[in-house]
Amino acid sequence: MSSISDFTLKNKILMLALDHRGSFNKLINPSSPESVTLPQVIDIKKEIIASLYDQFSGILIDSIGGLPAFEKVAVSKAIKKPYLLCIEKTGYEDEQGSRKTQLEYSVENLKNQGASGIKLLLYYHPSAPTKDHQLNIARQVLLDCRRFNLPLFLELVTYSIENYNSHKPELVLDSVYQFLEAGIIPDVFKLEYPGDPVACFQISKLLKKTPWILLTKGDSFANFREQLKIAIRNGAVGFLAGRSLWQEFNQYAENKRLDFFQTVVVQRFAEIAGIVLEA
Repeated sequence: MSSISDFTLKNKILMLALDHRGSFNKLINPSSPESVTLPQVIDIKKEIIASLYDQFSGILIDSIGGLPAFEKVAVSKAIKKPYLLCIEKTGYEDEQGSRKTQLEYSVENLKNQGASGIKLLLYYHPSAPTKDHQLNIARQVLLDCRRFNLPLFLELVTYSIENYNSHKPELVLDSVYQFLEAGIIPDVFKLEYPGDPVACFQISKLLKKTPWILLTKGDSFANFREQLKIAIRNGAVGFLAGRSLWQEFNQYAENKRLDFFQTVVVQRFAEIAGIVLEA
């Protein structure tokens, strides 16, 4: 049986996010993402994973590009780190400005792929016509995770809808509240920065014993670092950091890319891990 403790270091969550699919291809080749090949994706993800393997407490990857890359690295390591696999299809369906998530895999399928946990990303607005669909998806995935003894990391990303409230602190807080009210309580909430220290504190108060961690949402590293400091001071227990760490790799020639991962990205991860562990 897997639990969130598998993903922790000193009771903190220091995780690398590398489950990006369409957005990763756009970083590799912004002008022609459809021309990016799977071997290209695997090679770059392998370089990122290898550079940070000794630092992260766990990793979030996708089944297609991330898992093969992870396995290429882990095969030579004495300790195999735990990984989450993402269950949703990349992107979302747009329904008159509201967003709907669809699943790509089943929990059973991801467990058979070796996952120690499941990540579900939901785009959510508390007033969206599609909110019941999103809640139902989360409810079903949570039930399946319980059935197969896997922890669920639930990622909520809010968005704006015309003529509805789009104030970030209220959007994030109201979204979390609605999931709790519906009885959908994952093992970990993966949340965007809610806008200010007060909102971070209110999230922690609302969640009580349910841990929450911060996602980077493609922000600059400098911004994410400051957001993380505030979130940790106000109850967050870690991070699941992705693009903010490594997204500039496309600015480097292929023969310079690995050096960027092994120096800049390694230093960045060490910095944010320090923020969490020293709190």
